[in-house]
Amino acid sequence: VKGFKYEGTDNPTCPIWFETIAKNKLVAKTPCGHVYHKTCMTNWFRRRSIMFSPTSKVNAALTNLRYPALRY
Repeated sequence: VKGFKYEGTDNPTCPIWFETIAKNKLVAKTPCGHVYHKTCMTNWFRRRSIMFSPTSKVNAALTNLRYPALRY
């Protein structure tokens, strides 16, 4: 899972850890647009045989195949 520093100002909540994502925290973004702490997302995908977004249940692997520009 590729990560980046969160630059937003809205401080969303990580749906896995239920903690606010502060500016400059390392995050990962799913192809469907949801933002998580990078470590939360990495652990989520490691524990599942099918890679899907925990929030929208969109299959991340299939989305990456169909929309290569959205790869993370």
